Parts: sequence; C-alpha cells; structure tokens
Amino acid sequence: MRDYTEAPEATTDQPDLLPAVVRNRLDEVANNVAFARVRCRTTADLINCSCNFLDSNRVMAQKALKERKLTEHEQFTLESRMRQSLTDQYRNDLPTRFRQGTDRLGSNLGELLPAARARLLAAELLAHPIQARRLAGIKLIRRIGCMAEDANALRAAFMAHGDYDALELLTRIPNSLPDLTCCEFLVRISYPTKFDSEYLAALVIARLWADNRLDHEHSADSHDLAYVRAMGRVNDRSREELLCMTVSKSSDPEVLSMAASVAGRLQLSSVIDRIEQRSTTLLEALPLEDEVL
Repeated sequence: MRDYTEAPEATTDQPDLLPAVVRNRLDEVANNVAFARVRCRTTADLINCSCNFLDSNRVMAQKALKERKLTEHEQFTLESRMRQSLTDQYRNDLPTRFRQGTDRLGSNLGELLPAARARLLAAELLAHPIQARRLAGIKLIRRIGCMAEDANALRAAFMAHGDYDALELLTRIPNSLPDLTCCEFLVRISYPTKFDSEYLAALVIARLWADNRLDHEHSADSHDLAYVRAMGRVNDRSREELLCMTVSKSSDPEVLSMAASVAGRLQLSSVIDRIEQRSTTLLEALPLEDEVL
C-alpha cells in the first residue's frame, strides 16, 4: 500500500504556478492599497491631481473624486482646474502620450459640475476642431441627459464636421434636425460610423417623420429597409398602403422580414398578406436545385 504521509517527489512536467498566483494577488493588494490612500485625500487634493496629467495617480484620483458629493465651491474649483487643463496651450506643452487624456477630461469629470455649467462645457467641446474633444462633449451630454438646449451645439457639430454621434443625439430632440433631406444627412457623415448605416438612416427618417418633414415616397423608394424600420419606431399605421407597395417591389428578404415585424406590431393584416405573396413569388422564381447543379 502506498504511504500517503510522504511528500510526492517534485516533477518537472508541470510548472509550479503557485508563486505566480500569489504574486498576482499581491499586486492586486498593492493596487487596492494605493487606491485606498488616494481615497483618503482631501477633495481639493483630488481635484488638483485629477487635472494634472503628469501625476501618476490621476486616474485613481478621478475615480475617487466621482465618489464625492461636491459643494458649490468645490464645483467651481473643479471647473476652473478643468478649464486650465483643457486649454490648447496646456495640451501642446504636454508630452505626446498624455495629450489624449486631456481630450477625455471633459467627459470624465464634467458630470460633477452643475447641470447648466456641464452643458456649457459640452457645447464648448462640441465646437472644438479636435474630434476627440467633440466626442467628449457627446459623452458628457449622454451622461447628463440630452435636452432641447443641446440642439444648437449638436447641430453645429454635425454641419461643420459630419459627426454621426451628434446626429444620433439630434434625432432624439423634436424639430432639431437641419434643413436637409434624408439622403443629405447620410452624405454629410465624414468618418466611419459605429452605427449600422440602415440604423442611422432609420433614426433620421423617424425623426423627420415625427416632425412632419419627411418625403415618404422618396424615403420608401430610396431607403426601403430604413423606412420600414422607421415606421416601427414611430408606430404610425397611416402609411399602410405605402408599406404594401414597398413590400411588393422589394426582393430583399431583410426588408420583408423587417416589414413582417412592423406589420405584426402595428396589426396590419393586409401588409402581412402581401409579404406572404411576395415571398412566395420570389421563392417560385428561384431555380431548382437540379438546375443550379
């Protein structure tokens, strides 16, 4: 019988992972201790550290500062320090690797300011020629809530730079879109969008639809998938006949599937019948498998 009281012989087949695991855990402890020390600092120290991009504790200081409820005086101090760090001169004087951090400062800490001051800061960021600064303004508006008073700054950013994020926020505000057609909106976007193009088109069409500014026949003909998607967003049953016509002309299964979803939501039985007829027609038009082979 094997004696289990004896220690097994060491083998070289499997590496000893215990020291590495312990080392990683101790590194976590060291990081937690460092953050705990930062959290013990005064609010004034945290404000200065958060806006000093040469301070190695800046990120932890910003995180700790977000946990505080700032007084009116502290909010004023924070805004003053932020504006100093947001100047072009301060950014240009920093080493290159720190400059992008200044671009994110407004979105990281702007929500700690009074709402009116935060919106003013967001508007100033949206007017900046650097795209990252404008994106910080967008993020700040998302965090404090997009409202009608943000429309002018968002519209200017979209018209000047084609920022798709600004356009996406504009579609949330009634009667805020510039005087453009649905096609002109998408043409103005100046860099690749994180949104699906049909999704962004649907947002624009839905906003124009709700604002009674949409050329329905043109949109259904030129942007059929986006138009159908927009109909589902606005929940408007009045264009049932146009949706039937769109389905009858389409050979795109994605359009038919989206139309089925919208027709079911709006309880448009005639559209559902038309989709069935169209899909059957398209299926019958396909070559048989033997013919394909």
